[in-house]
Amino acid sequence: MATDLQTATHKVVSVNPSTGEVLRELDCADESGVREAVERARSAQPAWFEAGIQHRIKVLKKFQHLLHERKSVIAQLITCEAGKPYVEALATEVLVVLDAARFCIDNAYRLLRDEPVSHGSLAMKQKAGRIVREPHGVIGIISPWNYPFSIPATESLAALVAGNAVIVKPSEFTSQVALALAGLLHDAGVPEAVFQVVFGDGPARRWSTQQLTSLFSPAVFRPARESHNRRACACFQLFWNWVEKIRCWCSKTRTLMSPQAALSGAHL
Repeated sequence: MATDLQTATHKVVSVNPSTGEVLRELDCADESGVREAVERARSAQPAWFEAGIQHRIKVLKKFQHLLHERKSVIAQLITCEAGKPYVEALATEVLVVLDAARFCIDNAYRLLRDEPVSHGSLAMKQKAGRIVREPHGVIGIISPWNYPFSIPATESLAALVAGNAVIVKPSEFTSQVALALAGLLHDAGVPEAVFQVVFGDGPARRWSTQQLTSLFSPAVFRPARESHNRRACACFQLFWNWVEKIRCWCSKTRTLMSPQAALSGAHL
């Protein structure tokens, strides 16, 4: 267990739990730092969404390729900072993220594209409807130390491909792993403002929950975990965590409709 981390005033110190070696010291984010990170993400997110689903899938393919190339380096870093055996780090962290990336690449377009809606009323036959899925905006992920790569990475991939910006607050024990994830995503083409990492302890977590559009933390978030008996269901659920509820509109008249009205129609 990673128990030797020291948190000094305004500092997070990453320590190798096996040797006690100090790996790196990082500045803790204060309230203004968290607010600035969220504002940068909020400003950059619309352009990321407007780039389109095909562009975001292309970026994920590049991420998958880079992770495969660097898998040993990432696994060794997890071993060094979290104390996991190398083989376990590969199997339960790196390979899981490679598989999650594959799922997003194969299914994101199908799951997130607009869908035509048929209407049950004859009066609606001259109108066209569609289901539109929109990103939440800025997603916060507070990740634990025991799965420092696979948990934030799988959630981030689903949020990013859906068009959101992401801010990760990693465990104080595993800040280096979070930086490695950020490096992979940025090298793959995710803008730096669209994926950010902030460091800190309790106050940073509290400030994050106050500032962000939507928040993921394994301790408080349940929908994806309820489908744990089927990995595909869990991956499928990730997309619905990070998109708004469906909405419909009639393209010929530009009249907004509720999903219930569009799906059922008004029976004459």
